[in-house]
Amino acid sequence: MTPTLETTLTHAERLLPEFQAAVEGASFLRRGVHVSEVFFIRVAVGDHQPRQILESGRALGQSTWLLAKSFPHTPILSVELHPEHADADAALERLRPLANVACLFGDSRILLPAMALPGDVIVIDGPKEIRALKLAYRLLREKKPAMVFIHDCTPGTAIRAHLEKHCPFAFYSDHPDFIARYNHLDTYLDAQERRLWSDPATFPKNRAYGGTFACLPLTEGFPTVLDQVRLITARTFYNLKRSLRRRLERETDHEHE
Repeated sequence: MTPTLETTLTHAERLLPEFQAAVEGASFLRRGVHVSEVFFIRVAVGDHQPRQILESGRALGQSTWLLAKSFPHTPILSVELHPEHADADAALERLRPLANVACLFGDSRILLPAMALPGDVIVIDGPKEIRALKLAYRLLREKKPAMVFIHDCTPGTAIRAHLEKHCPFAFYSDHPDFIARYNHLDTYLDAQERRLWSDPATFPKNRAYGGTFACLPLTEGFPTVLDQVRLITARTFYNLKRSLRRRLERETDHEHE
């Protein structure tokens, strides 16, 4: 069954006790994903049994640890770009006790297409923005994973705008129904903060809850050639805006010297 927000919410209550028991004792890392965001992945996957879960972008290993605990019988292949990054050794140490985790280093844009199998689950938390979507499109087109999750798809980002316009089948971990019901999983947050997110009427208007995962399920005929062209166009405009922003920042810095 193709996952949707409705099936995800249906799975959630049934799988909640199992998930809570599995991730008990999860430590909070300020640069890691929320526990509730990985619960979103778990319940979107539902009863599907992937042969493996491929993760792109490990950082300190928060999402890797939570995925390994949530899917204890599934190999988690986690790819990080730079072995010399300051987070690398800390992540390896934290994840070493987990028998179902393999930590790899390299360019996920090369490694993931080589490793992916039909029916896999893919979690992308680097590269970011339109480059993440480019990788997702390639995997969905060539390798046919059951679903791809992309992090940092908060409202206002270029990737979120593109998904909402061109991928109506995508759904998100920041849906009010999901946040209101399951923000209690993020026990490390202040109680008052969690109360704000427990009723959509009181949600803060000027910020997002967490980094937000988008779920792109495998969809017949997607991506088309037109989807590829749209993505190329979006990436061109994204790179142009980024270049202009950097130029303005440099000019501002020169004015203040």
